[in-house]
Amino acid sequence: MLSKIKRYLKMQCSIVVPVYNEARVLPIFLKRLTELCQNWENQGIITQVILVDDGSIDESVEIMQKSAPPSSEIVVLERNYGQAIALNAGLERAKGNYIFTLDADMEFDPLILNKFLSKLKEGYDLVSGVRVIRNTSILRRFASYNINFFSHYLLHIYLRDLTCPVNAYTHSLLEKVRKHGSLLFLKVKAAKCASRVTEVEIEQLNRNKEGSKYNFLKLFALFLEFIVHHSRHIFQRIILLGTGLLIFSLLTGGIYLFLRILGAISPSKIFQALVILIFFTGWQTLIVGFIGEYLLRLHRLLEESLPSYKIKQILEVKNKF
Repeated sequence: MLSKIKRYLKMQCSIVVPVYNEARVLPIFLKRLTELCQNWENQGIITQVILVDDGSIDESVEIMQKSAPPSSEIVVLERNYGQAIALNAGLERAKGNYIFTLDADMEFDPLILNKFLSKLKEGYDLVSGVRVIRNTSILRRFASYNINFFSHYLLHIYLRDLTCPVNAYTHSLLEKVRKHGSLLFLKVKAAKCASRVTEVEIEQLNRNKEGSKYNFLKLFALFLEFIVHHSRHIFQRIILLGTGLLIFSLLTGGIYLFLRILGAISPSKIFQALVILIFFTGWQTLIVGFIGEYLLRLHRLLEESLPSYKIKQILEVKNKF
């Protein structure tokens, strides 16, 4: 009983790692991750490791069972849902005071989490990773650029690298985000709720020869999913734009008609056609905005009532340091 109390009083950290067909690099990754957990254990830090298998069809689950750090939790999803949902499944189970996210593809050395832990201890509640050397494919860079652009100019979030998978959060920040909905695309939502935010520059290792598991269709689907989750402001602005066009066309048409009655101006077919065009464009824009807002609200209601993933099984690792 006393040992359990002492363990509870120690600072706890949770590391969430989504895994998908990483059998080739998992042994190296898990070895480095175990070193990190052992170092933290020596400092009095209890580490909860949550490995989320996103429907892997290789030997990833077996390798995790054999080589994962002690007391790790392996969450096996029913099928491949995508990285964002797999990460969300792990975050839902994270209980640590500090929570870290990391990919298993050895793009980054797990030991870099020491830098993130130091920043959290300084009082920051969100520590965002920034890739210094981008060894990713052109497609991933393009998708990353579009997400960053969308977030900067429409969501007013000014983090330099929103798609970097290495990040750290305080538990209290996650609780704030939960009050506003799910933890899907956590980094964007956390940036809105965080009191103190900082960024840590990290260097990428040489990617494995298999390269990125994201093809064009998967990246496009991820981008669309991101837009749906953060597009409320877009539809509201579309409604405002449509309303503005309608008011402008009505005012312009009214002034034109008044001046024609007074005989102050001569008739102009081009001007009349332009006013009519703006009027119908305004109506169409307004309708698109209202439909988009309605569908988005419906999507969020369904998201809250239906689970976004199903867990096939949860495995506990009994390894020792």
